[in-house]
Amino acid sequence: MSRKVSADSTFASETLLPVVGFLPVLAAAFALVVGDHGKDTMTIVAVVSFASCLLALTRCYLQIGRSTEMPTLVILIAFLFWFYLPAIYTGFSTEQWVGRKAFVAITNYHAMLAFLAVNTALFGVCLTAGIRLSRRRSHFLGRPFGSGSITANNRNVTILVAGMAIALVFYVITAGGPGAALKHILSSRTGAQPWSHKGYQASSLTPLHVIATSLLTAVAVGAFHLALKSTVSIKRRLVLAMVGVVSVTWVAVGTGTRSLVIGAVLPPLALYIRAAMTHRFTRRYSRFLVVGAILVGLLIASGIQRSYRRTAKTDAEIVVKIDDNDFMTMTAYAFAVHEREGRFFHDSAVWHIVTGPIPRVLWKGKPEMTSMLRYTYYVWGIDVSQRGGNTLPSIVGQYYMSWGWLGVLELALFLGLIMRLLDNVYWYRRDSDVTHLAILSFVAYLFSGFRMLSFSGFAPMLTTVVLCHVLASSARKRKTRSR
Repeated sequence: MSRKVSADSTFASETLLPVVGFLPVLAAAFALVVGDHGKDTMTIVAVVSFASCLLALTRCYLQIGRSTEMPTLVILIAFLFWFYLPAIYTGFSTEQWVGRKAFVAITNYHAMLAFLAVNTALFGVCLTAGIRLSRRRSHFLGRPFGSGSITANNRNVTILVAGMAIALVFYVITAGGPGAALKHILSSRTGAQPWSHKGYQASSLTPLHVIATSLLTAVAVGAFHLALKSTVSIKRRLVLAMVGVVSVTWVAVGTGTRSLVIGAVLPPLALYIRAAMTHRFTRRYSRFLVVGAILVGLLIASGIQRSYRRTAKTDAEIVVKIDDNDFMTMTAYAFAVHEREGRFFHDSAVWHIVTGPIPRVLWKGKPEMTSMLRYTYYVWGIDVSQRGGNTLPSIVGQYYMSWGWLGVLELALFLGLIMRLLDNVYWYRRDSDVTHLAILSFVAYLFSGFRMLSFSGFAPMLTTVVLCHVLASSARKRKTRSR
């Protein structure tokens, strides 16, 4: 009887979630049909959208280990962080979404279109929440992510230290010495670097630079994960923590972007939080304190890192404010840019990722991400095919600018289905931290990709998956020898 009640309760919960996800779609669609984009209507739509996402997030958190796992939870946090939290702030502001950038302006009408598109993507995740796969199919789909566990044996610690050293040697050689390398890194995006991009055309060193930063990101994931394991000695924890901090700091300061930091920190931190849910309250409380301290440190570091990029002077001599995470507004600008252009760009994010490793100096006709080029031109007034720097339309704006509403629907189904598939693999391989780290690295890539899907974050994710395989293989060999 209790099993039937539990099953009915789970069914009701999973049936309710699509209804919750559909409410903000209905609210935005109704406002567009009646043509009401006034201040009160925009505020109501912002509140309904925020509340629906928060309710879905709460439900998924309560279902951790039952019908939901970390991948879907992280994606719902991404919706909240990139879209709905900024939307609440803007919705209660005086001007709301009436604004102008370099060569394009938006009104509340564009923002309402953005709400409809983003809410449709959220609905796709909520709609697929009840899909479950068999254990056999989940194991088959989980093969690329690897299996087994990672241990902090001497060989694995050596692999991580060596990986960090190899990556740092690249910077030292290209800069002409350790001092010069450090000087270039500290200048971040404000100075010319021997390994940096030269506009959208890139340079011959770009692939090596991508490999070096990807390796440092992957090393940080492995080092932080092992440092947070309770079975590791204090001395070894300190060594691993130092390796992780040096790697992620070099990447964060040198690239001036938060995407790689998210890719380095989110997987081990999410796995640490998931493990805390299985402990007693006292240990869970202490673990959440550790997580809280790390998040506060990351927020402070992010503020320092971004302080020099709050504004930028464009080619049109217009000072443009740089937004941190208000991608509901950036999506509204994507609709406005499409309105100005009067065409869809038909960009393929997958093709862009596949061709990403090839330097443009070797392939003159390499496909461009036209939507990003035109979007940046209208918003910043910068031609990024000649100069570095870009601004992004959000993943929703990217798909709309490329394929229209069909692209938005495609994105909604993609996000929903991929999250449920990853949830299933995560659940059935709950004893494999290699699988979990690899999946969470992919989810971290999607988290950052909410700004726009591109190759820049894909390489670090792929390197992390490969490194996890190497560390697990080393652990298995060590275990076999001891036997």
